[in-house]
Amino acid sequence: MNDPGPYRTTFSDLAASTTAQDAFFESLITFMMRHNFDGVDIDWEYPAADDRGGIAADYDNFVTLVRRLRERLNQTGRSYGLSITLVSTSNRTAPLDTKFQNILTPFSLPHTGTSEASTSTTSSPTSTGSTS
Repeated sequence: MNDPGPYRTTFSDLAASTTAQDAFFESLITFMMRHNFDGVDIDWEYPAADDRGGIAADYDNFVTLVRRLRERLNQTGRSYGLSITLVSTSNRTAPLDTKFQNILTPFSLPHTGTSEASTSTTSSPTSTGSTS
């Protein structure tokens, strides 16, 4: 979605605005309930990549977006899954290495065929990112 084109800044714009996030969360949850989905995957592979319309604040904003989405999903009273997909190349997502440690549980999927391996990360339905 952040490939070149009219939607290239969609993730950056969403992650930068809690108002936009709230509207997205309500739309997403309505869709998930209506169609009996059990979770959602956020596939923003290149936050902050300037060649993909990203900005430096994307790293912190992405963490905030995922944390707030996890909290909102928990408020539904259902056990919704939440996963994210990151490309695991050092020059693209290295600043995110530890930012998700209290929000999501990492797991890796083998990926072959290109120089960029894919890492998927999921959260438990009850995780809120709290360390208390």
